[in-house]
Amino acid sequence: MDPAIDTFDYSKFHLQKGDWDCGPSCIILFHQYLLLTQNPDSPPPNLEDTYSFFDPCSQMIFTIDLFDYFATKLTTHKVLFTTVELGFAESHSQLDYYKNSTSFQSRVKQVFEKYKGDGRVAKESVELARIVEFLSQKKGVLIVLIDSDKKATFPEDDEGTIEVVQRYITTAFNRVFAREGHYAGHYALAVAADEKNIFYLNPSSRGMYKISHKNFDYCRKARGTDEDLIFIYTS
Repeated sequence: MDPAIDTFDYSKFHLQKGDWDCGPSCIILFHQYLLLTQNPDSPPPNLEDTYSFFDPCSQMIFTIDLFDYFATKLTTHKVLFTTVELGFAESHSQLDYYKNSTSFQSRVKQVFEKYKGDGRVAKESVELARIVEFLSQKKGVLIVLIDSDKKATFPEDDEGTIEVVQRYITTAFNRVFAREGHYAGHYALAVAADEKNIFYLNPSSRGMYKISHKNFDYCRKARGTDEDLIFIYTS
């Protein structure tokens, strides 16, 4: 990881407004991070313009909507959307998170149809090693969909304190006894990686965060995420 990442000032970075806009917020964070690391003299992102793009789907935003933004509004950067499900998986209707999504399914299908045959939308499961290589070689950043409830499932190797162990036990207990349909979808912007951790920006809290490879892989492959990733090439 670039040591400078820890010295950057994230105090003015954007925070999501509610529980629905973590996806658009990641787009704004992408712009802000790019300004901070590559183009400090460029104008800041237009928040109103970004949010207005998502007005038709603001009640529930899917990863294909985020990709649609990049394909439509940010053509200067190569993007790749990978997912294991090209559309809305019927099994997701059993998850509480998606219980009110029926009315959005036709819209989501239409957006996928718009990019049918487009090489920038690929049905595939991406291995962790490919993600680590992409980030560690500074090819770009990526927007990742995770189940945020599973983020602390395994104790971090370098934080083996009693508090972490207790948190791990509590999280594991809750996961075992949680209702079957529980899922908490959340987008984050992964910006760097080293041999142990993924470093990311969280739209719900300012600062640079890290998560172990094991935790990252677990929560990004949780049921409900479809392993959605948007690779944004910056170099």
